[in-house]
Amino acid sequence: MYLLHAGCSGGRGGPGGNGGPGGGGLGGHALGIAFQGTAPPTEGLQMDVGEPGPGGVGAAPDQDGAPGVKADVQAFP
Repeated sequence: MYLLHAGCSGGRGGPGGNGGPGGGGLGGHALGIAFQGTAPPTEGLQMDVGEPGPGGVGAAPDQDGAPGVKADVQAFP
């Protein structure tokens, strides 16, 4: 009669691989007024809002960041 013995434990797994290259960052916003809650009154207010920044370059063209937002008044959560 043969008796079976438990096998050895498997070895430890290897380390994970390096992360892949990232996407580009969002461009900077060009806002006249940024607010939370109720929108401020803007009657009679004249704004000269500049241009938003372009998105950053990603590892591939389809991974480039989006340009920033251009708005006279922009709500933030």
